[in-house]
Order: sequence, then C-alpha cells, then structure tokens
Amino acid sequence: TEKVDLTALTPEQKRFIELTVEEFRDNGADLPEDKKRRISAINIELSKLTKTFQDNVKDSTNKGEFYITNESDLKGLPASVIEAAKEDATKNGNPDKWRFNLQQPSRLPILMYLDNDEIRHKMFDLGISIGWGGEFDNLENIKKITALRNEKAGILGYKTFADFVTARRMVQNGSNALKFVEDLHDQI
Repeated sequence: TEKVDLTALTPEQKRFIELTVEEFRDNGADLPEDKKRRISAINIELSKLTKTFQDNVKDSTNKGEFYITNESDLKGLPASVIEAAKEDATKNGNPDKWRFNLQQPSRLPILMYLDNDEIRHKMFDLGISIGWGGEFDNLENIKKITALRNEKAGILGYKTFADFVTARRMVQNGSNALKFVEDLHDQI
C-alpha cells in the first residue's frame, strides 16, 4: 500500500483521519480477538434490545387513548384539534365522542390548551406511562442496555458509558457533563 504524506493534508483532512481512526478504535479495532468478539456480541445484543425498547415505546404510544364524551370538556382546545378528535372517534366506531391518543398532534394540545385540569392530568399520566408497566414495560430492557453499554465502555478502556459517549465531545467525560448540568441548575 502507498503511504500518505500527512504533512500535505489540510487540517480538515487530518481531523477526518483522526476521527475515522477513533471510530475504528471505539468499535474495538485494536483489541485482542477475544475482546473484539465480546464487543461484537454486545453490539448484536444492544441492537436487539434497543429495537425491543423502541417497539415497546411505539406500541404503548399507539395503545394509549381515551375518549371525551362531554363537549364542554373540550373547552380551550383549538377547533382543528376538536374536529380531528371527532373524526378519529367516528373512525373508531364512536361517533358521539372525541378520541385522543398519545401521538403528539393529539396529546400536545390537551396538555397546552385544555381548560379541564382533570383531563389534562389524565393525559399527562398516560404520557409518562409510555413504555412503563404492563405489556410494554421497558424496565428490564433499560437495565440490560445500561449494563451492556457499561461493559462495552469498560472493554474499550472507559470508566463509564457516559465517558465513552462524551470522549470526543467538548465536555470530554461524564463527570464534566454532570457538573455542567448541575451548574446550570444552580443558576436557575
């Protein structure tokens, strides 16, 4: 292979090469074979778990719904939202009601504009239940994903997954990121 004269490269080209090499290292390119195999196995398992996590979020979002039966409970909502909820309810076999779900176009106006505190609170509770509890619970997925990410970071020489993710960013490590957030909080 032909060697590249690094002194002839622009700063952007040098940075591109540095980032590419770092990306290969972050994927275990310079590890012993047994650790490469473990990184590969972790990546496969993470891919499966994150897909399951995303499916649970999507499915629980799609399943979340409620109907409003009293037109006066819609006070404060834009007319277009009320019309869409009526069409949705009719399409779902309830022409005398208004259907709301956890999709943002339905959920957000309830939280922002609806005068009825009780219904707003119901929508808020439904929203925070996405991927939590019941058929689509993600708690075990989160535990497994976290453990695998930390194991991967350890194999690659990082103290934590936060350190791995932030290593090439301005903040540089998880401790600095946490300190930044805490400093922001203290200023509020």
